[in-house]
Amino acid sequence: MLDDHVIESNPFKNVKQRPDYGEERKVYIPAKVIHKVMEYAPDAEWRLIIALWRFGGLRSTSEVLRLKWEHVLWDQGKIAIPSCKTKRYGKGERFIPIFEELEEPLSDCFAQAEPGTVYLIEKHCPGKMKRSKNRKDGNREANLTTTFDKIVERAGFIPWPMVGNNLRASLVTDLYNGKYPGIGIHTIAAWLGHSPETALKHYARVRDEDFEKVRGKTAANDTMTNALSHDIPKENNSFPVGQKTGQSASVRGCNKSQRQSQVPKKTDPCILVRESASGQIPPRGFEPLLPD
Repeated sequence: MLDDHVIESNPFKNVKQRPDYGEERKVYIPAKVIHKVMEYAPDAEWRLIIALWRFGGLRSTSEVLRLKWEHVLWDQGKIAIPSCKTKRYGKGERFIPIFEELEEPLSDCFAQAEPGTVYLIEKHCPGKMKRSKNRKDGNREANLTTTFDKIVERAGFIPWPMVGNNLRASLVTDLYNGKYPGIGIHTIAAWLGHSPETALKHYARVRDEDFEKVRGKTAANDTMTNALSHDIPKENNSFPVGQKTGQSASVRGCNKSQRQSQVPKKTDPCILVRESASGQIPPRGFEPLLPD
């Protein structure tokens, strides 16, 4: 509007923007922890909800509660994810693979669903959302986080902040760190429904195991160095300070005239032959010297 001269100045110029999430609120949640939490879920639907969050990367409420069984393309190994958030940008749907961690929760929930069931999540969807067409309304009433926090505590863990964001970010972090080798960053971004820049800025997390990998490699290198040092003869592995390789201790410390007297002189080729015939190996070899 400024460019079109509709208004003369920006009315929001001095309005402070909401700060980004603090780093202390960004956490990586390991898969083994979520598997433990799923053991304490009350039923198959809740196990599926948790799996879709952590292992499918779905947005907490808007995408999970609107997912239909017709979106699960079993024969193609894909799930079509309708997304209200990106629909206004012309990206109303994206596809993700049926990751291995999703197979069992999907199968269990499908086996327990009544014939003709449309949505994956029925029991734990709020009434207002159920009554609205395509579940467009009631998103605010669908507060799954409170119940999820209780499940987390029952499993013996302290609930995490920004549950939906951190679970989704944990999957992104796993994929970017090569969980499935050969998958490009553009593919991962398409699966999760955001740009690579957004993923790196808001979703990439630093894991404790990243530090452990470096520490483990450093320890392995130290072990290899120690092993090699035991195999190398001591006299060839270290030299006194100021002494070059191959320099004898007798020469080092002598004056100039003494060092010159210890330098071997040119030897006549005949002497080399006589010495070799007597069984002594000459220091310069058997080849004859070239004439001057």
